[in-house]
Amino acid sequence: MKSATENDDTSPPEETLNLLPASVACSSTNATNENENTSPSDETLNLLTASMACSSTNAANENDDMSPSEETLDFDDDTLRAIAQVYMNKGNEEYRKQDFSNAIYFYTQGITVKCKDKELKAKLHSNRAIARFKLGKYQGSLSDARSTYELQPFFKKAIVTGARACSKLKRFREALTWCVLGLDVSLPLV
Repeated sequence: MKSATENDDTSPPEETLNLLPASVACSSTNATNENENTSPSDETLNLLTASMACSSTNAANENDDMSPSEETLDFDDDTLRAIAQVYMNKGNEEYRKQDFSNAIYFYTQGITVKCKDKELKAKLHSNRAIARFKLGKYQGSLSDARSTYELQPFFKKAIVTGARACSKLKRFREALTWCVLGLDVSLPLV
Protein backbone atom coordinates (compact mmCIF):
# COMPACT_ATOMS: atom_id res chain seq x y z
CA MET A 1 0.00 0.00 0.00
CA LYS A 2 1.31 3.45 -0.91
CA SER A 3 1.76 6.14 1.67
CA ALA A 4 -0.01 9.48 1.32
CA THR A 5 3.22 11.11 0.16
CA GLU A 6 3.83 8.70 -2.72
CA ASN A 7 2.46 9.47 -6.17
CA ASP A 8 0.60 6.88 -8.17
CA ASP A 9 0.78 6.73 -11.96
CA THR A 10 -2.44 8.66 -12.45
CA SER A 11 -1.51 11.82 -10.55
CA PRO A 12 1.56 13.70 -11.73
CA PRO A 13 3.75 15.42 -9.16
CA GLU A 14 2.60 18.99 -8.57
CA GLU A 15 6.04 20.44 -9.35
CA THR A 16 5.89 18.85 -12.82
CA LEU A 17 2.65 20.62 -13.62
CA ASN A 18 4.12 23.97 -12.63
CA LEU A 19 7.33 23.41 -14.56
CA LEU A 20 6.21 24.02 -18.14
CA PRO A 21 5.07 27.64 -18.24
CA ALA A 22 8.15 29.01 -16.46
CA SER A 23 10.50 26.82 -18.49
CA VAL A 24 9.00 27.78 -21.81
CA ALA A 25 8.95 31.45 -20.89
CA CYS A 26 12.57 31.29 -19.65
CA SER A 27 13.88 29.52 -22.72
CA SER A 28 12.01 31.93 -24.97
CA THR A 29 13.37 35.05 -23.26
CA ASN A 30 16.89 33.63 -22.92
CA ALA A 31 17.08 32.93 -26.63
CA THR A 32 15.83 36.43 -27.42
CA ASN A 33 18.20 38.09 -24.96
CA GLU A 34 21.21 36.22 -26.29
CA ASN A 35 20.29 36.99 -29.94
CA GLU A 36 20.24 33.26 -30.71
CA ASN A 37 17.79 31.32 -32.80
CA THR A 38 14.39 31.63 -31.10
CA SER A 39 13.20 28.14 -31.93
CA PRO A 40 12.64 26.02 -28.83
CA SER A 41 15.52 24.08 -27.35
CA ASP A 42 15.44 20.34 -26.93
CA GLU A 43 15.04 20.93 -23.20
CA THR A 44 11.90 23.02 -23.79
CA LEU A 45 10.39 20.40 -26.07
CA ASN A 46 11.24 17.66 -23.55
CA LEU A 47 9.55 19.67 -20.80
CA LEU A 48 6.51 20.18 -23.01
CA THR A 49 6.37 16.46 -23.79
CA ALA A 50 6.71 15.60 -20.09
CA SER A 51 3.93 18.01 -19.21
CA MET A 52 1.69 16.55 -21.92
CA ALA A 53 2.37 13.04 -20.67
CA CYS A 54 1.28 14.11 -17.21
CA SER A 55 -1.88 15.69 -18.57
CA SER A 56 -2.74 12.69 -20.75
CA THR A 57 -4.18 10.82 -17.79
CA ASN A 58 -6.75 13.57 -17.42
CA ALA A 59 -7.33 13.96 -21.15
CA ALA A 60 -9.96 11.25 -21.34
CA ASN A 61 -12.03 13.21 -18.84
CA GLU A 62 -11.96 16.28 -21.06
CA ASN A 63 -14.74 16.88 -23.55
CA ASP A 64 -13.03 17.20 -26.95
CA ASP A 65 -15.68 19.66 -28.10
CA MET A 66 -15.00 22.07 -25.24
CA SER A 67 -13.06 25.15 -26.18
CA PRO A 68 -9.56 24.92 -24.74
CA SER A 69 -8.15 27.68 -22.58
CA GLU A 70 -8.39 31.17 -23.98
CA GLU A 71 -4.76 31.75 -23.06
CA THR A 72 -2.72 32.92 -26.06
CA LEU A 73 0.89 31.92 -26.47
CA ASP A 74 3.17 34.82 -27.26
CA PHE A 75 5.93 33.04 -29.21
CA ASP A 76 7.33 33.34 -32.70
CA ASP A 77 5.85 31.10 -35.37
CA ASP A 78 8.76 28.64 -35.36
CA THR A 79 8.21 28.00 -31.67
CA LEU A 80 4.44 27.70 -32.13
CA ARG A 81 4.98 25.26 -35.00
CA ALA A 82 7.31 23.16 -32.83
CA ILE A 83 4.80 23.10 -29.97
CA ALA A 84 1.96 22.10 -32.32
CA GLN A 85 4.20 19.39 -33.81
CA VAL A 86 4.87 17.96 -30.34
CA TYR A 87 1.12 17.84 -29.67
CA MET A 88 0.55 16.10 -33.00
CA ASN A 89 3.26 13.54 -32.25
CA LYS A 90 1.77 12.86 -28.83
CA GLY A 91 -1.69 12.51 -30.41
CA ASN A 92 -0.24 10.07 -32.95
CA GLU A 93 1.25 7.99 -30.11
CA GLU A 94 -2.12 7.83 -28.39
CA TYR A 95 -3.83 6.95 -31.67
CA ARG A 96 -1.39 4.05 -32.23
CA LYS A 97 -2.32 2.79 -28.75
CA GLN A 98 -5.97 3.07 -29.88
CA ASP A 99 -6.62 5.62 -27.13
CA PHE A 100 -8.70 7.82 -29.41
CA SER A 101 -10.01 10.13 -26.67
CA ASN A 102 -6.50 11.12 -25.64
CA ALA A 103 -5.47 11.42 -29.28
CA ILE A 104 -8.35 13.85 -29.85
CA TYR A 105 -7.29 15.80 -26.77
CA PHE A 106 -3.72 16.25 -28.04
CA TYR A 107 -4.77 17.06 -31.61
CA THR A 108 -7.13 19.70 -30.17
CA GLN A 109 -4.32 21.16 -28.09
CA GLY A 110 -2.16 21.33 -31.23
CA ILE A 111 -4.91 23.12 -33.13
CA THR A 112 -5.32 25.71 -30.38
CA VAL A 113 -1.63 26.66 -30.56
CA LYS A 114 -2.54 28.82 -33.58
CA CYS A 115 0.65 28.41 -35.57
CA LYS A 116 0.52 29.72 -39.13
CA ASP A 117 1.64 26.49 -40.81
CA LYS A 118 -1.46 25.52 -42.83
CA GLU A 119 -0.17 22.04 -43.63
CA LEU A 120 0.45 21.21 -39.96
CA LYS A 121 -2.95 22.59 -38.98
CA ALA A 122 -4.55 20.52 -41.74
CA LYS A 123 -2.79 17.38 -40.48
CA LEU A 124 -4.00 18.04 -36.94
CA HIS A 125 -7.60 18.47 -38.15
CA SER A 126 -7.34 15.42 -40.40
CA ASN A 127 -5.94 13.23 -37.63
CA ARG A 128 -8.59 14.46 -35.20
CA ALA A 129 -11.27 13.74 -37.83
CA ILE A 130 -10.12 10.13 -38.07
CA ALA A 131 -9.90 9.71 -34.28
CA ARG A 132 -13.40 11.16 -33.88
CA PHE A 133 -14.66 8.81 -36.58
CA LYS A 134 -13.18 5.85 -34.68
CA LEU A 135 -15.19 6.91 -31.62
CA GLY A 136 -18.40 7.27 -33.63
CA LYS A 137 -18.39 11.06 -33.39
CA TYR A 138 -19.34 11.46 -37.04
CA GLN A 139 -20.51 15.08 -36.91
CA GLY A 140 -17.23 16.18 -35.31
CA SER A 141 -15.34 14.04 -37.79
CA LEU A 142 -17.12 15.71 -40.69
CA SER A 143 -16.44 19.15 -39.23
CA ASP A 144 -12.71 18.39 -39.02
CA ALA A 145 -12.68 16.94 -42.53
CA ARG A 146 -14.21 20.21 -43.77
CA SER A 147 -11.61 22.25 -41.87
CA THR A 148 -8.85 20.13 -43.38
CA TYR A 149 -10.27 20.58 -46.86
CA GLU A 150 -10.37 24.36 -46.41
CA LEU A 151 -6.72 24.38 -45.36
CA GLN A 152 -5.36 21.73 -47.77
CA PRO A 153 -7.84 20.56 -50.44
CA PHE A 154 -5.50 17.77 -51.59
CA PHE A 155 -5.40 15.74 -48.38
CA LYS A 156 -6.76 12.37 -49.44
CA LYS A 157 -7.36 11.19 -45.85
CA ALA A 158 -9.64 14.18 -45.18
CA ILE A 159 -11.67 13.58 -48.32
CA VAL A 160 -12.11 9.90 -47.49
CA THR A 161 -13.00 10.71 -43.88
CA GLY A 162 -15.51 13.34 -45.01
CA ALA A 163 -17.19 10.83 -47.32
CA ARG A 164 -17.25 8.12 -44.66
CA ALA A 165 -18.65 10.48 -42.00
CA CYS A 166 -21.40 11.67 -44.36
CA SER A 167 -22.28 8.08 -45.13
CA LYS A 168 -22.58 7.25 -41.42
CA LEU A 169 -24.72 10.38 -40.94
CA LYS A 170 -26.89 9.22 -43.88
CA ARG A 171 -26.02 12.35 -45.86
CA PHE A 172 -25.54 10.43 -49.06
CA ARG A 173 -25.58 13.37 -51.46
CA GLU A 174 -22.86 15.10 -49.46
CA ALA A 175 -20.93 11.81 -49.31
CA LEU A 176 -21.14 11.66 -53.10
CA THR A 177 -19.81 15.23 -53.30
CA TRP A 178 -16.80 14.20 -51.20
CA CYS A 179 -16.25 11.23 -53.52
CA VAL A 180 -16.39 13.49 -56.58
CA LEU A 181 -13.85 15.81 -54.93
CA GLY A 182 -11.56 12.83 -54.55
CA LEU A 183 -11.98 11.86 -58.21
CA ASP A 184 -11.72 15.39 -59.62
CA VAL A 185 -8.21 15.97 -58.42
CA SER A 186 -5.09 13.94 -58.90
CA LEU A 187 -4.33 13.47 -55.23
CA PRO A 188 -0.86 12.84 -53.87
CA LEU A 189 -0.78 10.36 -51.01
CA VAL A 190 -0.40 12.38 -47.80
